[in-house]
Amino acid sequence: KDKSRDDMSDKLKVLMIAGSYPPVRCGVGDYSARLAAALHRRPDVQLTVLTSEQKVTPLEYDGIDVRAEMRNWRLKGLPQYLHLAREFTPDVVHLQFPTQSYNAVTGLAVLPAATRILLGTPIVETFHEYFPLRFSRISACMYAMALTANALVAVRPCYRERMPSSLQT
Repeated sequence: KDKSRDDMSDKLKVLMIAGSYPPVRCGVGDYSARLAAALHRRPDVQLTVLTSEQKVTPLEYDGIDVRAEMRNWRLKGLPQYLHLAREFTPDVVHLQFPTQSYNAVTGLAVLPAATRILLGTPIVETFHEYFPLRFSRISACMYAMALTANALVAVRPCYRERMPSSLQT
């Protein structure tokens, strides 16, 4: 972590990305909200959650900085993400995948690489589903995301054994 920061140098700045977040109904969104609450309680973490624009009434998030600002997750939404991420200047980006509100996989496939290359920020990804057994846009997206992540977190049992062999390192 860069200790040259002046006002928040003692806090790890985490940008969590979750396409769905309460009050939107989604299991991954609920998981993300619980994780965000746990991180928010830590005195050494400054957390911002970036999620999709919501057509429902936003909730009060008990002091958690939740920004329901992403219009879309397609490639054309990448500049908006990069602008918001640069504004927050995170030490790490934590991406939750998949969620029901991601409206495309094309932008998500390149988001981790853009985070590392254009922002110079490490990216952690939590995969909530197994890799599909057959090739598809989703499996191609997950493969691209996994290849560019600094770390992968899986919430399903025996996940490593069910990953493509080329990613089992």
